Amino acid sequence: MSETLGEAIQRYLEEMRLDVSEERVMNYIVREVHQGRKLSEVIADPYVENRVDKDQLGKLLENREVIEAVEEELDKAFSRKDFKFAE
Repeated sequence: MSETLGEAIQRYLEEMRLDVSEERVMNYIVREVHQGRKLSEVIADPYVENRVDKDQLGKLLENREVIEAVEEELDKAFSRKDFKFAE
């Protein structure tokens, strides 16, 4: 069965909405990590959990911007020798 033009437009708009939502969550994760929060805490936030499913979250965690944010915070922790093990 072939997709109608209306169905194709609706599917396209739905995909665009998901991409915008994922981008907002990615920006939130990056911002929170740069503010010193642990990645595990950030991804457990209701903001993240209510906007992306586990598959989408996995895809976001593979995003270069998220990886770079985590790497930058790790570099800072090593330079300060502040690993927050006591928390």
